[in-house]
Amino acid sequence: MKISDSTAISMPMRNLLSILAAVGVGVWAYFGVIERLNK
Repeated sequence: MKISDSTAISMPMRNLLSILAAVGVGVWAYFGVIERLNK
């Protein structure tokens, strides 16, 4: 299995995007729960 430069660059970017998406969803859900508890 040969890994080209583009693959080596695209994989961390894909991981970074997935991590950012997961953090974004987590923060959104967290604030949603906090807002519900405060009401």
